[in-house]
Amino acid sequence: MNDVEISIPSDHVFERIVRDSALVLARHMGFDEDRTADLQLAVSEAVTNAIEHGNKGRIEIKVGVRFLLQNDRLSIRVIDRGGVLPHLPHGAQPHIEDKFADDTPRGLGLFLIEQLVDGVEMRSNDGCTEFTMWFDLKQTPAGGDAPAGPAGQEESL
Repeated sequence: MNDVEISIPSDHVFERIVRDSALVLARHMGFDEDRTADLQLAVSEAVTNAIEHGNKGRIEIKVGVRFLLQNDRLSIRVIDRGGVLPHLPHGAQPHIEDKFADDTPRGLGLFLIEQLVDGVEMRSNDGCTEFTMWFDLKQTPAGGDAPAGPAGQEESL
């Protein structure tokens, strides 16, 4: 099991640190270009949601991000201090045409994340909201620039 933890202030300037970390991690793990972009966008959306909705933009409150490689799964957990889960009707999908008709389309983050990753889970406890998304590594295509390792061995963080 390998993991990387990052803690940033609730300011959009610092979201880029997490997004760039996702890029480095994806390249190290040999993700292809499309899957790397999926990881970056999903992480960016989740961190932005934590900053805006969880921590309400209060810069003194940190957003925690943990990348965890375990067995055949890369999970990314984003933790904020919101403590309240958003009310999302099961199976509800936004009306995308309506969203893009707005001058500033908003409210697509969770829907978009669900389209990019292999699974999501959200829970709330002890004043924190934890949003976890994961990529199943057996289903994630490797790029041509994957690090070469001895045959039969997995690449670790």
